[in-house]
Amino acid sequence: MFQWLTVSPMSMALRAVVRPIAFGFVLVSSLLAAGFGVGAADFILFNGRIVTLDKNFSVVEALAIRGNQIEAVGASSNIRQMATPSTRLIDLGGRTVIPGLIDSHIHAIRAGLRFGTEISWIGAHSIKAAMARIAEVAIRTRSSQWLVVAGGWTPQQFKERRRPTRAELEAAAGNHPAYVQLFYGAALLTRRAAKLLDITSDQDVTPKGRIERDAAGMATDWISGNARSITGLYARLPQPTLEQSIDGTRLFFRELNRVGLTGVIDPGGYNLAPRQYEALFGLWRKGGLTVRVAYSICAPKGGDALDKFQTLLEDLLIASLTRGMTCSAMSWSDFLVRPSSTQSIPAMTSSPKSPVTSRNARI
Repeated sequence: MFQWLTVSPMSMALRAVVRPIAFGFVLVSSLLAAGFGVGAADFILFNGRIVTLDKNFSVVEALAIRGNQIEAVGASSNIRQMATPSTRLIDLGGRTVIPGLIDSHIHAIRAGLRFGTEISWIGAHSIKAAMARIAEVAIRTRSSQWLVVAGGWTPQQFKERRRPTRAELEAAAGNHPAYVQLFYGAALLTRRAAKLLDITSDQDVTPKGRIERDAAGMATDWISGNARSITGLYARLPQPTLEQSIDGTRLFFRELNRVGLTGVIDPGGYNLAPRQYEALFGLWRKGGLTVRVAYSICAPKGGDALDKFQTLLEDLLIASLTRGMTCSAMSWSDFLVRPSSTQSIPAMTSSPKSPVTSRNARI
């Protein structure tokens, strides 16, 4: 089995895990062979398998980075000639290097908002292990802190092949209010959490939620319902601060980097308000964006949606002129946010049909 490695010319951080790749490979080994000069490299990766994804799907031994771009790929003997005393040489030891991957449909913006304040059950293979993660957070936080597992798990990952019970959740959470969500169809709350949300009957989980009951009519303590009911229940939980959402977005993007992703296409969603994109822009303004993000902003309501979008775009432009982020208008509500840019800002125009009519707008 290969150990995969991606390269980040933007951050110059090279690890045997994933980092963002900037602009793809530039195959210039033929220039080296022909004797044309190529600048000295800042980083050289050699003795590996570099998957270039050129038209021939070439696999070469070495790769050179200068500044924020791939300078050359080719044989290790040729690429190492670009080294200077200040060049960092990295022996791949036969490992494989690939360009960063792009997830074409992922709700990354929404996931990042609470990623730093929620508990993940990914990789937990038993209910006991899952409860241990809750107990660990409960021990080091105040009893007023909500403990939330907002999806990302399935009963089939546990050796018990079942959902946890309220008794198990309360034993792990102690006096903390705790909430566990299963996909968009069910949620489990501790008694304290249910009290704080004022849930005592089916009528408290609108529009179609219900408290599950067993064959004897006894409550199982799980709440089930359609997607609107469960997302509405989730929306009643305490909201993270903007700084917490920025930090959560940073952590989630790093997690995406770790598994090979350096770009995402986020389709938005009816339960993601335009203002919830502020964490994405906030992370960029801090210089911490490690993933290219193409995203859509969905209209929360009809009627005056166009006016609201235009106001939102104007606010985002004003707030974002302090750095060189790229925001390329793919349509009137679709944008591409890149980690960095040095290009200038063209004039922005608007019309009744489109708040942004200029293409490749730099903000």
